[in-house]
Amino acid sequence: MFNLYTSTRIRYLSLLAFASAILLILIMPSAHAGRAVRNWQTTKTSSLGGAGIAAPTLVEGLYLNPAMFAYFANSSFYFQNKDGSIKPVSTNRTSQFGNAKHPEGFSAAITDGSNTAKGGFSYTDQEESGTERKKYSFGFGNTIDGNSAFGISYSYVQDKFSEGSLTKENKLHVASLGYLHILDPKLSFALTWNDPTWADRMNSKTVAGVHYRPFEKLSVLLDFGFDVKRSINKTFYYATGIELEFYTDLYARFGIFQDKIFNLEGQGFGIGWVGPRLGLELAMKTSKRKDEFITYLINDEKLKETELSLIYLF
Repeated sequence: MFNLYTSTRIRYLSLLAFASAILLILIMPSAHAGRAVRNWQTTKTSSLGGAGIAAPTLVEGLYLNPAMFAYFANSSFYFQNKDGSIKPVSTNRTSQFGNAKHPEGFSAAITDGSNTAKGGFSYTDQEESGTERKKYSFGFGNTIDGNSAFGISYSYVQDKFSEGSLTKENKLHVASLGYLHILDPKLSFALTWNDPTWADRMNSKTVAGVHYRPFEKLSVLLDFGFDVKRSINKTFYYATGIELEFYTDLYARFGIFQDKIFNLEGQGFGIGWVGPRLGLELAMKTSKRKDEFITYLINDEKLKETELSLIYLF
């Protein structure tokens, strides 16, 4: 009886803290930014076209859906490097964004699932669209019952960019909320709301996701959503991907996506090996403009990105 009471009380207090955090996020004042800097994606996520909020994985809790943390008892260290190439580079890129540098960056993360409070921290350093972005992120998740979990993450973002002869800086406070429900080992659903306060306007959207495993070694993923504060016609987003385990612990991945906020569409593919302690992942992603509206790519520009990551589990 005591154990049951204690467990119920701890869960109640956890939910109360989570609800309080949501309230603070919704009323928290924040500066606003409109720079075309994409939310960072892990190597696995990029290879799936950006899909995966409903597929529980440890590292992606910091980048996709913080509710994922609730389902892991181990810990990890993650490091990822990304290099991009825009071709052909438009002559208008410097005037539009301040410079014509190619997108690049790296991210490092550490997660801890060994305690009751499961979560992690990540640092991301990226440069694109004439903006140097440094992002410090914290996240945690907790179960509601055996099949459902909530999560929350907070990011402190520092942007530096040029406007004419001036160098400007923005400091942003960005939060995300996540929910994950595992119906059975073959099917799970998720819902995330990234940046409810619209601090990082270009990345603010609500996304629903489905993860389905029709066979033991095959996963099908679908994410779709839009910015609830703007028109769905102008902000609709979807990503869908498949993951196939074709040897023990060796995975092949492919995905496609469309993002009206950044006016991009494209595809990703990659491979991953995840052993008992170590994991290696490689992805290549290509993007092009969806229509004539200039947001991220200009004229006939196309973006190709190569990503490599290392995972250590402990």
